[in-house]
Amino acid sequence: MIDLIRRPIEKEFLLYQQTYKKALEPDNPILSQVVQYLNGSLGKEIRPTILLLSSAVFGPVGKNAITIAAALQILHSASLLHDDVVDETYQRRSKNSINAIWKNKVAILSGDYYLSKVIEIAAQSGQLDIIADIGKLGANLADGELAQLHASQQQKPSEASYFNIINKKTAQLFAFCAKAGAMTSSAKPEDVRRMALFGEYLGMIFQLKDDSFDYILQDKAGNTPGKPIANDLREGKVTLPLIYALEQSDPKKVKPFRDILANGHFTKHNVRRMYKFAISSGGLEYLSKKMDEYKEKALLILSEIPKSEARESLRLCLEYVANRSV
Repeated sequence: MIDLIRRPIEKEFLLYQQTYKKALEPDNPILSQVVQYLNGSLGKEIRPTILLLSSAVFGPVGKNAITIAAALQILHSASLLHDDVVDETYQRRSKNSINAIWKNKVAILSGDYYLSKVIEIAAQSGQLDIIADIGKLGANLADGELAQLHASQQQKPSEASYFNIINKKTAQLFAFCAKAGAMTSSAKPEDVRRMALFGEYLGMIFQLKDDSFDYILQDKAGNTPGKPIANDLREGKVTLPLIYALEQSDPKKVKPFRDILANGHFTKHNVRRMYKFAISSGGLEYLSKKMDEYKEKALLILSEIPKSEARESLRLCLEYVANRSV
């Protein structure tokens, strides 16, 4: 389905890939190994795809859109490098993470290298408004991580806190993609605002879907594709299905689970109990309901944009994100 989504921007996407790889050609032998390793696992590259499609909605996709798409993907890669160190995660997309192979020092310094490249590449566009937004985006990503760390230390995680965290950590990155794409095509201010909201809603759906995998996808070894089962909870990240169950259930029934959270006693047995409790209490159904609400909002925004092949691809992208299995 990804190939179908990218059909309106096939040539531009190839140019983006070339720009991305050319931007990361270090002389340092360790960095070269890291870059080569990461280039082999870039995932679906959905974020630059959104940026290029958003640009195509409002005009021909120019060099600036391609440049900013590369800078954006580099920023995303940098955030993953640092996240894996912070979260002590040793697998990324079913492969060993950089910190698992080269340890934390190399992972952090590599992340710093990627972050520096973001500014270098983005500056080539000459669009100071977009460069300023990249700075705000980086601040949001760090803010979201710290907010998540604070939330993991609380005995009573809240739905409001959860949505604030995923908005800063994930949705704002998608919002930037859609907004920046429109900006590179000189879209009207109201259209830029619409696209930013579309991207934000799409990002919320993406993260909600990602969080659902911890509850519903397991292989024979008990793992989800790309990450260990219940990895979020073991790291102290309480996601929406469990938050809903804790808030909606009888206080007496909830107490043992709040005690587990308070003590950080995440044994395999306790984690299994908590996830079963979340599912039986309707947590996944509630998550799906929230996804549907964001999807309706995103579709409404698309209906306000002139019809085009690129707009249809953004609609397909919305369907893909909401229904993906990995």
